[in-house]
Amino acid sequence: MSGHSKWATIKHKKGAADKARGKLFAKLIRQVEVAAREGGGDLESNATLRTMYQKARDNSVPLDTIERAIKRGTGELEGVSYEQVSYEGYAPHGVAVYVDALTDNRNRTGAEIRSLFTKSGGSLAEPGAVAWQFDRKGVVLVPGTLDEDEVMMAALEAGAEDIVREGDLWRVTTEATDTMAVRDALVEAGVQRRPHHAPAEHDRARRRRRRSPGAEGHRHARRPRRRAGRVRQLRRSRLGDGRAPGRGLRSAMSIGVGDQAPDFTLDGAVGEERGTYTLSDFRGGPVVLAFYPGDASPVCTRQLNSYNDNMDGFSDLKATVIGLSPQDVDSHIRFSCKEGGFDFPLLSDTGKSVGDLYGIVGPLGLYRRSVFVIDAEGVIRYAHRAVAGMTYRSSDEIIAALDSLD
Repeated sequence: MSGHSKWATIKHKKGAADKARGKLFAKLIRQVEVAAREGGGDLESNATLRTMYQKARDNSVPLDTIERAIKRGTGELEGVSYEQVSYEGYAPHGVAVYVDALTDNRNRTGAEIRSLFTKSGGSLAEPGAVAWQFDRKGVVLVPGTLDEDEVMMAALEAGAEDIVREGDLWRVTTEATDTMAVRDALVEAGVQRRPHHAPAEHDRARRRRRRSPGAEGHRHARRPRRRAGRVRQLRRSRLGDGRAPGRGLRSAMSIGVGDQAPDFTLDGAVGEERGTYTLSDFRGGPVVLAFYPGDASPVCTRQLNSYNDNMDGFSDLKATVIGLSPQDVDSHIRFSCKEGGFDFPLLSDTGKSVGDLYGIVGPLGLYRRSVFVIDAEGVIRYAHRAVAGMTYRSSDEIIAALDSLD
């Protein structure tokens, strides 16, 4: 105990915080070194290194320390050689466990992991015993003070797979290779001001001091409420940005099965061939309208390629498939050429007027992933507007809806 000595209290607290920070820095530096060894020292071509580099910078690891770790990983500097190893096993009651570890001595680490499993009532298993039950995913954590619609639509636009509330945060899940792209897109959309990682102990202590009684503490405590109010104000302003009454999301959501499909004319392209397309020109046969948020995003790419691969099924039912998104025609052409060409037109709704007509524009002005099936008389017979558009309607489901038309 420090007794009456305030200096001793500060010394012990600072010592504990420095110890925790040093432990975190050592862990991050090892991860950077291993990533550089396995994939090279180029941040642009090594996605794992780019992720570890950003994580280290977010936790205030000095830049020269990170650069030395990269050079050790690539062999430019001497140092301890760490390697990544994995272990598989079962916890009590048959719970599968997959362990990723960094080590400079396989034998020592293997013995320690085996001891931990045994002491906990579990057991190690052979390689491959439980790995099939796990998927490697990317996770981006977003402050929970933001509105769900904001986060969901920005994540959807970025190509994320799922979004889940996790305590006071939103957890956005992506493919492992898409993590940085999704994070950058969230930052550009203003949803994430900086990557959010679990803070070190000294960061937690700093936040506790900020929340202590006093004018300074009260000012910091009020700030999240002002920020949340600003979010609501921005949402109201965007909902009322000059759109005509009845054209917003909530009023247009009334358009559904049994209603006449609103007509429209838009520019678009099939492959590299440009043209102008009017919905009513396709009367006499069923039409599938596939609204998607953006060209070349991971989920949109899978969606359109899925429909393109099943064009024979749509053709057998005399159906025309039309893709619509807010990007311009040049973007559609680049996207189509990159994917080897789509056999259906991609239309450009840059003003989102058609999206408004069909009620698929969210509160932030982003497209919701949606599908409409329109019969030969122009009546909507199937409608699906995604709430969280991390997945898409399958070709089989849409073809079944077409097959059910009278």
